[in-house]
Amino acid sequence: MTEGKKIITGRAFKAFGFLLALVAMLIGLYFAFAPSRGGKNASARSYDLNRIFNERDHSLDALILGHSGVYAGISPMEMYKRYGFTSYDCSQALQLPWETYEILSDVLAVQSPEVVVVETDHFFYDSKSVIRRNNNKRLGLSVYPFYETHVAWKDGFDPSARNALKGYMYTDVSRPFKGDCKMKPSDKKYKLGKRHEKYLKKIYELCRERGTRLCLVELPSLVMWDYEKHNTIREFAETHGINFLDMNERYDDTGINWETDTRDGGNHLNYRGAVKASAYLGEYLKDKYGLPDRKDDPAYSDWREDLNKYEKTVR
Repeated sequence: MTEGKKIITGRAFKAFGFLLALVAMLIGLYFAFAPSRGGKNASARSYDLNRIFNERDHSLDALILGHSGVYAGISPMEMYKRYGFTSYDCSQALQLPWETYEILSDVLAVQSPEVVVVETDHFFYDSKSVIRRNNNKRLGLSVYPFYETHVAWKDGFDPSARNALKGYMYTDVSRPFKGDCKMKPSDKKYKLGKRHEKYLKKIYELCRERGTRLCLVELPSLVMWDYEKHNTIREFAETHGINFLDMNERYDDTGINWETDTRDGGNHLNYRGAVKASAYLGEYLKDKYGLPDRKDDPAYSDWREDLNKYEKTVR
């Protein structure tokens, strides 16, 4: 080997060694700052979701799963404050049904809720662009896991701490919806994608196997939802004997005001909308599933502490 080739080879080995050391360091930092327990991909896009594993085992009465509409529109602490039962938002942006199934499977290993609430709009996330964006983000985070923890690392965030907001993401931004606030009636049905329908059925079967009840819910949304989707989910719910609550049929009952209660022109709710939607959903779950009031239970004193932290945040 010539002297020049030896120099090039040596530099290549040094560069390779440096890359190995860098990858090892990043993986070490990831595990140092990641939550103590978690599902296979539960932390891919949301620390708040993954911090459900910091809750005491078998302490949650309800789980709420779905896409960003859940963490924007349902506040578990509002439901605890009003009705006393415990719950957690297991949701991420662009969450797809197979992710919901995976997360639910992992969470049910340590929790035994009375009811699993699944938001239904994410079963219609079937455009190739949405699935591609979701898959690219999952792939990127699996290759570069430190990316998902760098914000927490920079801010000194402790991922092993309990999340006082229970997966809810607070915002008081208000951007009103302009237009007709009523869904147009239709007898048509939206055709579910094969994989989406498969995982809706798998979620239903998983709940049956684990001895918990499934409730399908659609949160108020004027942008993504319509009667064709409603009819498809209603048919599935009736066929399988489960409850389906579509809040888009009940604006008058929920008190949602699209001038003030949405953060982005009718797609997601803001804090004012979330308070109303949570109150309505909480009463529905309490009545339908007999969820317990834990407010005076000494075993749940940590929830009273979390409620104080929550109220400071939303104030």
